[in-house]
Amino acid sequence: MKRLQIEASLPEADHSLNEQQPQSSTGLIISSSSSDPLQKKIKLQTIVENHQDDALSQSRENPTRICSSSLAKLSFDEIELILEYLLIGELLMMSLCSKWWYQSVCGLVKEKFCKYYIHDDDDDWVLTKALRSAKSLSISYANIDQVRTVVDEIVEHGDSLNNFSKRLVFDSIDPTDIYEILSARIVKQESATTTIVKTAVLGAVADLEKRSLTDGESDESHDQVAFKQVEIKEIPIGFGLKELSLNDISLSRIDLYRILSKCCALEKLDLDGLQLAYYQPFASGKGRGGKGLRRGKSTKIEEDNDEFFNGHEGQVYVPVFGSLKSLTSNAIFDYNAGEKFMVDILKLCPNLEELHYIYQSPVDDSFLRHLSKMCPKLKKFVSEGYDGATPIEIEVTDEGLYELMKALPQLEHIHLNPCCNMSGEIFKKLGEFSQLKHFHVNRTSYNNGLVDMTSDIHFGGGVLSKLEYIDVGGCYDFETLEEFEKFITSLRSVAPHLKNFGELMFCESRRDSSGSIIDKKKLVELFSETIAHLDVDRAATDLASILPKNLTSLSMELTQEFVNKNVVTQLQPNYGLKKLTLHLYNDKPEMGSVIETLAVKIYPCVTHLRLYNICFGDNYDVLEKILSNPNAWPNLRFMDGVSNVKEILTIRPNIRLNLEDATDILNENCCSDDERSAFYYKWLIADQPFDSW
Repeated sequence: MKRLQIEASLPEADHSLNEQQPQSSTGLIISSSSSDPLQKKIKLQTIVENHQDDALSQSRENPTRICSSSLAKLSFDEIELILEYLLIGELLMMSLCSKWWYQSVCGLVKEKFCKYYIHDDDDDWVLTKALRSAKSLSISYANIDQVRTVVDEIVEHGDSLNNFSKRLVFDSIDPTDIYEILSARIVKQESATTTIVKTAVLGAVADLEKRSLTDGESDESHDQVAFKQVEIKEIPIGFGLKELSLNDISLSRIDLYRILSKCCALEKLDLDGLQLAYYQPFASGKGRGGKGLRRGKSTKIEEDNDEFFNGHEGQVYVPVFGSLKSLTSNAIFDYNAGEKFMVDILKLCPNLEELHYIYQSPVDDSFLRHLSKMCPKLKKFVSEGYDGATPIEIEVTDEGLYELMKALPQLEHIHLNPCCNMSGEIFKKLGEFSQLKHFHVNRTSYNNGLVDMTSDIHFGGGVLSKLEYIDVGGCYDFETLEEFEKFITSLRSVAPHLKNFGELMFCESRRDSSGSIIDKKKLVELFSETIAHLDVDRAATDLASILPKNLTSLSMELTQEFVNKNVVTQLQPNYGLKKLTLHLYNDKPEMGSVIETLAVKIYPCVTHLRLYNICFGDNYDVLEKILSNPNAWPNLRFMDGVSNVKEILTIRPNIRLNLEDATDILNENCCSDDERSAFYYKWLIADQPFDSW
C-alpha cells in the first residue's frame, strides 16, 4: 500500500488558504468509531488512491510539498483517519499548511487524541506537548500532582485512561503513588451490572523471594495456575491502560503484583531496573557517610479493601493479560529467585509474542520448559545476562533449546547471550524449524568455562528459506581448514538466503603460506550473492577486493595499515550501501582523505553513519570539512558517535543524531536566534524514531 506523503516547506507555509471546512470529493463516508485496524487500512488506501492523481499532478509542479488545496479536498472524517497513521512530526507539518489546517489539526487532536492534557506552569495548550504526552507520558515527582488532578477528572467523567495517554512511564517514584493512580475507580450507575474479571492467583508469601525453581519442587508444580473469577462493580482506571513501564522503582514483589492487579488490557509491559525493597546496614553499622547502606526503601501498599487482594490467605488476584503481546523484564527479585518471579509473571501472559528477559540468575533448561508451557504463542525470545562487571552466562544446553523450539512452532526470533553450555550439536537439526528468521546463540564464557565443542560440527535438518540472520559467536575453534569449510558450506545449504552471519567471521582463523586470511575470504565468497550486512573488523585490508556488491550495511576498521597500503583504491563503488560503521584509530590528515573518498566516490548513498574511537586533536574538524562538501553523503540522515553536535547541525541541519538526552543537548546547542531551525529540528527531525542498526 502506498502511504500518503504530506510534506510542507516551513518558509513557504500558506497561512491564508481554506478558511472554510473542506468538503470531500470522494463521497467516501468513514465512521470515526471504527476500531478494526484492517478496515481502517482499507479505507486509508481508498483515500490515497482517490487523491493520488491530483497529488501527483501537483507534485510535478512542486515536488517538495503537496499544497493545501489538495488537502482541502479531504473530508473531516478522512482527515481524522489519516491523522491516526501520521507520526508526530508529520502531524505538525500538516498543521503548518494553513491557518485552517492548524486549527483543524488542533481541534481533532484535542477531541480524539489528547482529551486530557497536563499544563506546565499554567501555559496554554500546546500541540507538540499534547501529542507527545498522548503517545507516552513520563510520571515522576515533578508532575505527579498534575497527573492526580487529571485522573480525578477522568474518573468523574467515567472516561478511559487511554484517552490521557497510551503509555504511562512511572520513573523513580513510590509504588504507593503508582497504585493510587491506577486503582482510582470509575463509578458506574446504580443499575449497571457487575464485571467479572478472570485472574491468576499469585502467592504473596514473603519467603517466596528466596525460593528458586529447583528448591525441592517439580517443574509441574510451578506450571500449575490457579484461576479465580473476581466480581467488581467499580472499574479501576488502570483497566483502560494499553502500555505500562515501571523504571527504577523500589518495591516488593507483592506490591508489584498489586499494581498489576489494577491493569487488565495491557498490550506492552516493561519492568526496567526494579529493585527489591529492603534495608540492609553494613556489619559495622557504618556505610557511606557513616549511616549504613539503604537500598530500595519504599512505602508498602497497605490498602486492604481490595477485591484483588486477600491478605489473610496471602494471595493477590492479578488479571490474566489476554491482550499482552510484549514483555520486558529487568527486575532484581532477587538473585536467588529470578526465575521463580518470571514464571509467576508468565502465568499472566498466555498470548505473549515477544519476551525480553534480562536475568539476574542463570537461565537454564528448566526455565525454557516453563516458558514453552506458559507462552505457547511466543514468536520472539531474547534473554541476556545483567550488564554488570562480568555478565552471567546462560546455562541452556543444545538439547534444552531444541526442545523449546519444538514446543513453540511460531518461534522465529531467538537471541541468547552469552551461552557457555552450547556445544553446537543443535546445528545438525536446526533446519527442522522452517519458520526461523533470526538465530543468535552466542557461545561465550566469562566465569564457568565452555563446554566441549561437539564433533563433526555442521548444519543440517532441512532448508531454512526464511533465515536471514545467524550469529553463533566466535568461540568455535576448528582444528583443520576442512572442518571450517564443512561448517560454512553446510550453513550455505541450510540457509540459502542468509543476509548476515554475525560473528562467524571471528571464529579461529587459519592462514596459508602467503599469510592471507583464507577462512574469512572463503566465508565472504561463499555468501557473496546473498549477504547484505557485513562486519569485516580489521580484515578490511585483506577483504577489500572481494566485498560483496549487494551489501547494504558494512562495518570496518580504518587502521594505519589500511591507509598506508591505500586499500581504499581496491574498494568497488556501491551505491546500494545505506549503513556504514567506521572504527577510526587516528585523526591524521590522510585519514580524512580516505573518509572523503568513501563519502564521495565509494559509498556516496549512505544514509546511516556510525563512528567509533574518534580521536580528539587538531584535525578533529575533518568530519565537519567532509560534511561541508555537498557531494559527500548527500543523503545522510542519521549519525551516531559524534559529540560536536552544534557544528554538525550547522552544516547538516536535517541529520538525526542518536543522543541519549536529545532535548537537553539540543537546547544547549541549537542556535537560539533561529527559532524556526530549532523548532524544525526538535519537533520534526528529532521526533522521528532513530532506525535500529
